[in-house]
Amino acid sequence: ITVYHGHPSQMASQVPDHLPAKKGFDIARWAVDDNAWLECRYTGTHSTIAKQIPKGFKVCTAYYTHLKFGLGPLKKFTCE
Repeated sequence: ITVYHGHPSQMASQVPDHLPAKKGFDIARWAVDDNAWLECRYTGTHSTIAKQIPKGFKVCTAYYTHLKFGLGPLKKFTCE
């Protein structure tokens, strides 16, 4: 998951805030505005999909399976 300010072609990716692990999940959170985009990459491929995050959301959060080293698979993504 990558969150961008503007279309991903502009390459303005945002760095998430990493929150303490909770209930077996590593948590990444982004502050977003009305120009935010989400891009998903598919493991083992060069395939991606991008979509503008609907206007009005202020925060998006990704929950990854906690691993000893690095981020595990994405389990949940929410925006509020």
